[in-house]
Amino acid sequence: MPRRTVAVLVALSITTASCGQRAPERGALPPLPDEVAYPSTTSTTADPIPADGGCYLVESVGARVRSTQAGFDAANHLTGNDVIVAVDGDEVTSQETLVEALSRHLPGDAVTVTFEREGSVREASTTLGARPEDPAAPLLGVIVEPAIVAQTPADVARSDGDLGSRLLVIANDEVMALDPLRGEWRTIGVAAPEGPLVVFDGAPYTALPGAQPALVPLLATGRTVPLAASDELLLSALTATGTVVVVVVAVADVAREDGPPELSVAALDTATGSIAWRWEPRDAAGTVATPLLGYRSPDESHLVITSELDGSRIHTVFDAAGTPLAGWGTGRDLVPPDAAFMGWHDRDVAAFAVAGNAVVDLVGFDLSDFSFIELGRFLESDGLRQLWSVGDGRHIIAVSESESWLYDLNREARGRTLARACNTTVRDGPVS
Repeated sequence: MPRRTVAVLVALSITTASCGQRAPERGALPPLPDEVAYPSTTSTTADPIPADGGCYLVESVGARVRSTQAGFDAANHLTGNDVIVAVDGDEVTSQETLVEALSRHLPGDAVTVTFEREGSVREASTTLGARPEDPAAPLLGVIVEPAIVAQTPADVARSDGDLGSRLLVIANDEVMALDPLRGEWRTIGVAAPEGPLVVFDGAPYTALPGAQPALVPLLATGRTVPLAASDELLLSALTATGTVVVVVVAVADVAREDGPPELSVAALDTATGSIAWRWEPRDAAGTVATPLLGYRSPDESHLVITSELDGSRIHTVFDAAGTPLAGWGTGRDLVPPDAAFMGWHDRDVAAFAVAGNAVVDLVGFDLSDFSFIELGRFLESDGLRQLWSVGDGRHIIAVSESESWLYDLNREARGRTLARACNTTVRDGPVS
């Protein structure tokens, strides 16, 4: 069904455009057990977020039992307000990590549940049941919600090295690291750099452009990484995959009088000092775009480069060898003009936001068959400033002017709050 699409205000400033686009069919999403309850306790009195108007980052520290289900053994051991913190030694910090821990077992398995009750830590052995609609899927038999703690950025623990599966987030102009599924924040402890943030070798870096370009670590555990591109001048770094840093370079004589400098995207292998591949941002008609940002997929098999062309945002998808697969300059349409890249839905699906008719559609582009799927729909009246895929195929982060929260695509429902009054913006980072 044709529909008009216009710009959506997200992490980038996006201008207005319109075009006809057939609505994609909804893709199949993996279900979550019924024992994950929404809405979260952030709207109740169980773990209140202070209402003083200050910036608070919300961490999840366990799965709080709201109620038990009749017919399951867990009802003999757990009760309301117990906070589950581990299953068979696997740490549980959130609803999502509880689901992950249970997925390693089968119905009928006996598991040890570690939980907190009235200030003490206890253990109980319980036998898992089965989901009525799927007898092969385990079910603990409890309805849970997140047990949360609200902290100011100054109170959040500092990152001690490798980011692991955390995303980079700018909160109140400081660089933070967030593991949205574990519900864990860490501070990098530095002001947000003016240039793009790049995750290299598991740590956050910013680019130092110029005649002696380098990646400069934001954590003391990192090392400065020199970047050499023959006689070219580094303008910015887009992203990194393994030992390869993807940068935008220009010819050395940027002051030439016959027009702007020629730009290209170069993939610099820091291990060998060579250029692994190069892309000229030029289409068949000779039109040149300006590369702005780069985002690699969770398994580093693909890369999306966002460029600017005549005031609009355009996108091109590459494989790991630098071969353009789809999008601008390839002849294979990717998304409508001015759609905004919103992260990787999973290893094969890139997510984009497209706005129109007072709604924002989250659309996935499946690289396995070059098809479109509908991932979710949001109202522009929600005041959304950014949407960002977590990478697990189930959740996204929604950001408004006043708060950020985790959204469950399976249930089309809002989950727990991640931050409030912190002016957050998600930046690229490692996802799993």
